[in-house]
Amino acid sequence: RRNFVTKPASSETAVKSVNIPDSIKTLKVGDTYDLNVVVEPSNQSKLLKYTTDQTNIVSINSDGQVTAEAQGIATVKATVGNMSDTITINVEA
Repeated sequence: RRNFVTKPASSETAVKSVNIPDSIKTLKVGDTYDLNVVVEPSNQSKLLKYTTDQTNIVSINSDGQVTAEAQGIATVKATVGNMSDTITINVEA
């Protein structure tokens, strides 16, 4: 008699792509923008993590909504596992 133990596939290896539809977006201070990130397979989208290189220019919440805080240029990155995509946000006064 044999016992088999199956392990679920790692969520990192299951993700095929992460895509932000826009590559650049211009906002005015105070505006908000939803990234609408597309993750394949879509059931992995709950694992999305967002970061920005300029927290003083834009903020981003866990749902992928960007808020323009101050004038300047920032890069926002959406990541699941080892897959990611970026968008440049240009904030005008």
